[in-house]
Amino acid sequence: MRTIEVLVDRDTVTSGAASGGEPWQYYDLGHGYCSYTFFEQCRHRVACAKCDFYTPKHSSKGQLLEAKENPSR
Repeated sequence: MRTIEVLVDRDTVTSGAASGGEPWQYYDLGHGYCSYTFFEQCRHRVACAKCDFYTPKHSSKGQLLEAKENPSR
């Protein structure tokens, strides 16, 4: 069994953007974040860099997710 840390963007949830399809839940992969809702069923975990749901940690969006003042893990 493997445990994965999940980052929840509360700003997106409370603003209502999540109901409009904006990602609000990010799975910490170590090297980046995945916003695919059914992450545990993903058949392409090895090819994350080419996936639309993937955000590298070293990118500005990845750093913004970590730097928000009220994330929940």
